[in-house]
Amino acid sequence: MCDFFTRVGLTPEDVGIKINSRGIVAEVLQSLNIPDEAFAATCVIIDKLDKIPLDALKDDLAALGISLETATQLTEILSAKSLDAMAASLPPSSPALKTLTELFSFLDAYGLSDWVVFDASVIRGLSYVRERAYLNCNSWECRRFAQQPNR
Repeated sequence: MCDFFTRVGLTPEDVGIKINSRGIVAEVLQSLNIPDEAFAATCVIIDKLDKIPLDALKDDLAALGISLETATQLTEILSAKSLDAMAASLPPSSPALKTLTELFSFLDAYGLSDWVVFDASVIRGLSYVRERAYLNCNSWECRRFAQQPNR
């Protein structure tokens, strides 16, 4: 993917790949005693974190039976923008954290670390997909390029 971006003249300043993990989200929800059966619905609500006011989001979580205190903790944890910040919220033995740490080590070894960033707020699709990396266009030119037909 990064090779393609380079070939079409895009750089890490134009395009960033945000990475999150279903495992991370599941471990966070488990640590807050949010039931497994609320996983998908919680992901749908948390996906709105940057789109609706925080109070409305907490109201939606309350409708799932999640307390205001837990909703506040959840939104704070899932606002993490680095693995180090996420590590502070998970036990050192976290399998999901270990997997992502290894992934970022491999990306660094392959010279791809400028293209990727961990972002715990990237939730879309995690309620029904096992693992996924998301593309984020950082500039208007990239968005315009990505929306052009026949590209």
